[in-house]
Amino acid sequence: ISGEPLCRGYVEKLADGELEYTEINGKQQWFATGDRVELKKHGEKLRLKVIGRMDDVIKILGEQVSMDKLNQCFQQLLGGYAEVRDGFLLAVPDERSGQRIVAMVAAEEGSVGAMLDAYQAQANPYERIAEVRIVSGIPRSALGKVKRRELRALYENG
Repeated sequence: ISGEPLCRGYVEKLADGELEYTEINGKQQWFATGDRVELKKHGEKLRLKVIGRMDDVIKILGEQVSMDKLNQCFQQLLGGYAEVRDGFLLAVPDERSGQRIVAMVAAEEGSVGAMLDAYQAQANPYERIAEVRIVSGIPRSALGKVKRRELRALYENG
């Protein structure tokens, strides 16, 4: 996005970890938001509708996959399985396919088979869960949002 009311400058993190402020000084500058948008006509005007984040879209076997969409479907599915307390899908690097889907699930060991079968049956082949990790809980903020960095650390630390 761009425009005068946007900002007077921006802060950038340098390679050494220091922060540097750059003033725009009236030049036409663009700010990369990382949002995915649709441009829609509304009467005589055009409007932007935010539809997700760029960092949410991954590629698996050359197919673009929205992790947000997959997690919405996954969360809806979890509601039908009392033995599964919580869960969230992560994308992790994979040499063959580029990325693969890992289900981080708060449940008892051996209790997720029916839920996993239901998910796999409705998912496209490239969107299927490749691995299930049983965890004690999914880290969430006070507002209920998944703390993705903490969840990824749980995955990476095994």
